[in-house]
Formats: sequence, structure tokens, C-alpha cells
Amino acid sequence: MTNKLWSMRERLEIRDENDVIVYVLESRHSWFAPAKWMIFRGDEEVGTFRHKLFSWVPTWHVSGALGEFKFKQKVFSSKHHIYVEDGPLPGAVVTGNFWGTQFSVTDGDRALARAQAHVMTIRNKVSIEILGEPELFVVFAMFIVQLIRFEKKSSSSTTSGTGRYT
Repeated sequence: MTNKLWSMRERLEIRDENDVIVYVLESRHSWFAPAKWMIFRGDEEVGTFRHKLFSWVPTWHVSGALGEFKFKQKVFSSKHHIYVEDGPLPGAVVTGNFWGTQFSVTDGDRALARAQAHVMTIRNKVSIEILGEPELFVVFAMFIVQLIRFEKKSSSSTTSGTGRYT
């Protein structure tokens, strides 16, 4: 997964091992609604999600080829912890280390993916190893994790060092 340094939240890409773009995340901004994020595989839109505003728990509403479900972030945790409600894998969990450089997606005891952020690169780059199906579910999870990381970086750089997300 990569994005350009100066295009933080406009377009993210997931490429395969041959450096071919497989999935693209693009945003559509609106004055009166939260940004709508759309995921494309080639020219086909396979899903969308929005960040819910005015919620005690950061929540993303997802819809698309896998149906409708939610990713919710645990707010009082030293690590990244996102859990899933409804949809194809209710109860699935995305966890990350304290620094936000390593992530895993699990459904019970079954590992679906592992991800490792590259720290010393000009582009923000994350390597993802997909271990289980559905692949699109992992794609949603990784894009949401990446957006949380961007939000945390941008809010911590504009505030007194504390980010919105923990």
C-alpha cells in the first residue's frame, strides 16, 4: 500500500508483488457530510465507507460487495484495536502495535492478514500479506488503518502532541 507524500488523503493504492495496482482508494469530499471513501478494483467500485461524525467511538460505516458492516475503534487502548460489527466477519479484529507500524487482521483464531509499515521511506508504504479470505475485507481494514494513522499524525502535529485516536 502506498501514497504520495503530498497527497495524504486523496488517493491510496494497493499493489501486488509485481507492482501492479490492484485496489485504489479515492475520496469525495462534501461541505455538509463526512468524506466518502470509494474502493476500486480496476474500473469497478467494490465498496465505500464513511467515518461517522459525532460518535463516542470512532466508527466507519462500510458498504459494498461484502454487504454492510462497521469498523469501530477501541478508544482507551495503548495499541491500535479495531473491531467489526455485522457483515461477513462479525467479531473480527484489527490490532496494531503501540507505534502503529505492525498490524494483523484476525477472525477468532484465524489470521487473515499481517502488515508492516516501512519507516524509512519517502512514500508512506505498508507491506501487506493476505493470509485468508475474503480479500476485500482485508483491503477495507488496511485502508481504514492507514486513514487512522494519517489522522493521528495530522492531529498530533497540529495539537500539543496528543492525537485524536489512541
